[in-house]
Amino acid sequence: MLKKKEKQSVYMVFLEKSSGFTMIQSLLAISFLALSLPFLASLLKAADIPLHEQELSIQQFFTFLQDDVKNATSFKLKDAGKILELNLVGGSTTTLEKYGNLIRRRVNGTGHEVYLRNIASLRFEPAAYGFSIFVTMEDGETFEKTIIWYDEE
Repeated sequence: MLKKKEKQSVYMVFLEKSSGFTMIQSLLAISFLALSLPFLASLLKAADIPLHEQELSIQQFFTFLQDDVKNATSFKLKDAGKILELNLVGGSTTTLEKYGNLIRRRVNGTGHEVYLRNIASLRFEPAAYGFSIFVTMEDGETFEKTIIWYDEE
């Protein structure tokens, strides 16, 4: 009898119970994502997370103003409380005033450093131990701070 040699083949026999993704499963997953993304975007927009940018800007402005006052030798309120003039230690004069819808700082009448934007009004009032500042934003929200003046005696 003839003996047949078994040849080695280059292909594998497929198993009937293979566990992989089929084309239909992939299409279903893509269509589910395509349908759910618009709902997800509207859900994130509805969350409306407050940013508090305006409050942070005001707080930073008050901090800068307090630093300027600490470096000053004297202060003067001018133009019925619309301008604050600070005489600094080095002999220069700094003014804070409303300019359009900005609060700007000028040194010796020159320059234009913006301290705060989108304001409707700015008012300085004398206090018993310094001065108070009132800032009204364009949306109507008002902020107030009393800056204490420390006399060196």
